[in-house]
Amino acid sequence: MIADAYLHGFRGFDAETAYQAMRDTAMQDRSGLDSYKKRGYVASSPGGQATSLTLEYAFDDWCIARMAESLGHKEDARLFYGRAANYRNLFDRTTQFFRGRKADGSWRYPFVDDALVKDEYTEADAWQYAFDVQQDVPGMISLYGGDEGFIEKMDAMFNASSLIHTNDPDLSGMIGQYSQGDEQSHHVAYLYDYARRTLQNPAACAASDVADVWRHTLRQCGNVDCGQMAAWYLFSALGFLPDESR
Repeated sequence: MIADAYLHGFRGFDAETAYQAMRDTAMQDRSGLDSYKKRGYVASSPGGQATSLTLEYAFDDWCIARMAESLGHKEDARLFYGRAANYRNLFDRTTQFFRGRKADGSWRYPFVDDALVKDEYTEADAWQYAFDVQQDVPGMISLYGGDEGFIEKMDAMFNASSLIHTNDPDLSGMIGQYSQGDEQSHHVAYLYDYARRTLQNPAACAASDVADVWRHTLRQCGNVDCGQMAAWYLFSALGFLPDESR
């Protein structure tokens, strides 16, 4: 939020002090950051939500890098842009999911794509985190083999069973494994645009479909989380979602 405000022109605060707090936080050893700095990922452990932490730390690092660059901290920018690519370290080409890796570098087993909620993933399963690289969408698409492979993965998510092994109420509003009830999925439908998918395919209209379902549902699904659910709907009703990565 600090980087977003600063990069959009808000200057009514001490940006340098705020930046140093951001940097200091990212350089600590708590909450898996010691492993993240050493290995390039948070080592998996039961209940540690390591995959979610790794992917979200990588996004945080990109935000820090953008602010460092804006403030003229070139060395810091290089450091954090490098760390922002750590998402690649947890991509398993065999399963085509981001998944847990143990301290010795081996994959954590067993792996079930619709399980491990609040274990390997925070309020989600592997499907919702399969597209959680908002800072480098082209790089994420390349992991799936390019546009066609990425489109195939997206289609598979919308057409999968909606079964998730959890009682978390936020994981609701399901279309396949797309979950409108929590933020991990909110940007996903728009990713078709990056893979040059035309609207001739019904799955490419997913954002419109989700908005229609949401609008006609008497009970709001999931958790509004500081206005995120309403913000998503308002942007989608206008026909777009902001992209801060460019």
